[in-house]
Amino acid sequence: MVITGTYNLSQEDYWRLSQLQELYLECDTTLAPVVINLCPIADLERFWNVKIYISDLSNNAFTNNITINCDASDKINLDGQTSQVISQNGGSCYLAVTNENTWVAFISYDDPDGYTTVQDEGVSLPQRSIIDFQGPGVVASDNGSKTIVNILAGNSFGLFAQTANSIPITNTIVEGTLIDGGVGSLTVPANGFQLADSFNAVMSGIISSKNNTTIRIRIKAGSILLGDTGLITMPQTTNQHWEISARFTVRAIGGPGVASIVTSGTFTYSKDASNAFEGADFSTINNTTFDTTIGNTLDVTVQWGAAEVQNDIFTQYFTLNKIF
Repeated sequence: MVITGTYNLSQEDYWRLSQLQELYLECDTTLAPVVINLCPIADLERFWNVKIYISDLSNNAFTNNITINCDASDKINLDGQTSQVISQNGGSCYLAVTNENTWVAFISYDDPDGYTTVQDEGVSLPQRSIIDFQGPGVVASDNGSKTIVNILAGNSFGLFAQTANSIPITNTIVEGTLIDGGVGSLTVPANGFQLADSFNAVMSGIISSKNNTTIRIRIKAGSILLGDTGLITMPQTTNQHWEISARFTVRAIGGPGVASIVTSGTFTYSKDASNAFEGADFSTINNTTFDTTIGNTLDVTVQWGAAEVQNDIFTQYFTLNKIF
């Protein structure tokens, strides 16, 4: 369509700006000047970083023949100048001549919902209306206030390393966590798991226990049970070393009853008598309550069978790695 007289941007034009980020307008000023009415410049914020190409088929070189209205007070006469700028509400409409009878309008805004900085890296980026997440290990989610992008490059890499001793679980029968603060993340966001994702967790620390007391260690994703040693009857131990090694593989993704994960591991410790190693192993398949459509945060807990001052356990080392 060739524009003559006064032209208001159509819904199709707005669609092109929102989807394609560019619009071509051909004008004919042979008989009369052309006036192009854009929507008010404040409304153009939703079309930030777009281009509108304007050409005059009459080859009149824009000698006051085309006027662009961005709102009632801001007008640009395309009169052969090299460039003009109008600014309002934190944005700008910048027009530059490309040849004798073609101008291009660059409309850009500091969009309040746009991306300007990559958090944690501090790298300023140009604003774009589309962000393309690429790579086999990229997972994006939204927490209601910002977009979170987990970049899991490659098949094997560290996810979390604990940097302090955990709070001792002692003289209590209340279940408590063996994990303390560290670097990295123990959370996989909703829909972040992929088929065959596999992980390895290694944890160690110091344990003391009264003879014939029981201990139980559980591995969880939030409140969902992934692995369970069951009740283990402990010998007497005094400030002895212990270790848990656990491996996980996602067998299927989806909601409860569809998703499946297998967890296997060992719990070993040294006892006071002859410093001999003892322990227990476990293997669990959860295909009933495991859910990859929600966020999953790993936790490892311990629960004593009796509240005794001799019963004490805490973690000194914990790492979580993705291995496939």
